[in-house]
Amino acid sequence: MQGERFRIGSLRLFQHEYQRSKPASFYTIVWNRASISELTIDDIPLALDKNQLTFCTPTNYLAIAEAGDGIMLQFNREFYCVQQHDQEVSCIGLLFYGSGGFPVVNTTDHNEQFSAMLTLFEEELRIQDHIQSEMLHVILKRWIIIATRLFRSQSVSQDIADTSIDLVRQFHVLVEQHFRTKHSVAEYADILNKSPKTLSNVFAKYNQLTPRDIIHSRIVVEAKRLLLHTDQQVKEIGFALGFDDVQNFSRFFKNIEGISPMEFKHHHARRV
Repeated sequence: MQGERFRIGSLRLFQHEYQRSKPASFYTIVWNRASISELTIDDIPLALDKNQLTFCTPTNYLAIAEAGDGIMLQFNREFYCVQQHDQEVSCIGLLFYGSGGFPVVNTTDHNEQFSAMLTLFEEELRIQDHIQSEMLHVILKRWIIIATRLFRSQSVSQDIADTSIDLVRQFHVLVEQHFRTKHSVAEYADILNKSPKTLSNVFAKYNQLTPRDIIHSRIVVEAKRLLLHTDQQVKEIGFALGFDDVQNFSRFFKNIEGISPMEFKHHHARRV
């Protein structure tokens, strides 16, 4: 099965190893096909209903508290880097690396398509020859393209032009690249050669979150990761996220979360 290069985590049930939170290390697609599944991604709860897909990047902390009848499809950057090949699948900023939350796609009317692709995956993984990887690439790209189209039809207003959607995608990618050093909408607007007002107007049509909220949310998600999953001190985390003073970082975190970084860390430690 060439497990080091590509693997299907399970074509039956979610893997037991994902009962605890840890970096996925793979791009991960979770497809729930029956009862509700309870997930947490970066310590954020997500209830995945029947016939729903969600997507994680290699840096997300994924845990599955309750697994229904579903599959977890995984692949690493060496097998297929969605960032490098975005021109082929157009999923960056939508399915992966979208800073506005975790995408959910409903597959109810397309279950036969996805089931057929799973069957192709199973069949191809039994074949060991020099063109196996190419065949797996083809199936994977088809899966991502169909999921991207469904996400756009289900989550993006049909009145929004493709150019506006591309602007949103570019913004999400830039936030992912620069959230540690760039904290203002104006900085991203400058890179995109747009005004902050233009960005705000586009996001008002596309997403309930404002560009500012997306930037702040991404910073807080990373802060939580570092607080929960590393031994770094609050001061170190603040500096790593572009704050020149620990008080400024603590104030920023508390304004959004309602508690200080240390209170958040201690509260979570009591729950574990």
